[in-house]
Amino acid sequence: MALPETSATQLRSLLFSRDQELINLIGEALKTLSIDVSQCADAQEAVQQLTGAKFDAIIVDNADASGAVAVLSAAKSLPSCEQSIGIVLATSLSSIGLAEGARSHMVIYRPLSLGRLVNGIKSALGLRNLGHDERESERAFTNIPATLR
Repeated sequence: MALPETSATQLRSLLFSRDQELINLIGEALKTLSIDVSQCADAQEAVQQLTGAKFDAIIVDNADASGAVAVLSAAKSLPSCEQSIGIVLATSLSSIGLAEGARSHMVIYRPLSLGRLVNGIKSALGLRNLGHDERESERAFTNIPATLR
């Protein structure tokens, strides 16, 4: 599956996490997908970055649930992040409440691997194009009589 292009520029992501091992793994996955990453360990810093730039994906670690909700909620309220995809990295099924509360688009559960992250992020970015009309030709309207019985 080809990654959707938002413009001629590189895709960008914001990662909110304090876990260095997780940061390294996600950084490797994003590098595999040719996606730039900005990493923040502080929720306030992440929100400041959101207000100053446009991101295609916003990835949050639910280890800091309140920070993750703050980052995703801020993203949803900003016009510059209107098309951004929210991804929650969850530790358990109980994290569903966090994902729903923050209105994320996708949850990727641990344990994480490079392959799972690459596939999950690729799928999440593919969600961005679901509402867009990608027909190769124009619609041809038809008028066909129908009878209900």
